[in-house]
Amino acid sequence: MQQHGIDIEALKKDENFQRDLANLEREMRAKKSIDAGYKLLGMKLAIEAKEEEINEIFTFLVNESFDRLADRLVEKRGFNLSDSEDLATVRAIYEHGIQRYSERDLKGSKEIFLVLHHTVDDSTIKESMMIHACAVMAGYKFEEFIEKLVR
Repeated sequence: MQQHGIDIEALKKDENFQRDLANLEREMRAKKSIDAGYKLLGMKLAIEAKEEEINEIFTFLVNESFDRLADRLVEKRGFNLSDSEDLATVRAIYEHGIQRYSERDLKGSKEIFLVLHHTVDDSTIKESMMIHACAVMAGYKFEEFIEKLVR
C-alpha cells in the first residue's frame, strides 16, 4: 500500500523503522513521555498497526495525562504549552474531553474543559476551553458545536 508516496508495506519490514519504533516505545514507557507516545501513535497509525496496539497507546496517553493533571492540581501548578511534554499532556486531556463530549457525556466533558481552562498558561487556549464548556452547558450537541461554533 502506498500512502503519500510512502510504501507502507516496505516500511513495516524496514529494520531501521522497526528499531525506531521499539526505541520510541521504550522511551515512552521509561520516561512516561506523552510526547513520545504521540510520536509512536503517529507511526503506528501510519503503518496501520493492530487495533490493540493503538488502543494500548491511547490508554497510556489518557492514564498518564490524568496522572500529571492530578499532580499539577496538588502542586497548584498549570501547564506551560511551550514545553513539549506539557503540550502533549494538554492535547491528551483535550482529546479525551472531545471524545466524552461526542459520546454525550456532558458533565464529564464540561469538567475536562473547565479544568483545562484553569490549568493552561495560554490565554487563547483558556478562552477556547471556556467556549467549549459554555457550549456544553448551553446544551449544544457535539455535532451542533462543530457545525455552529467551529466552522
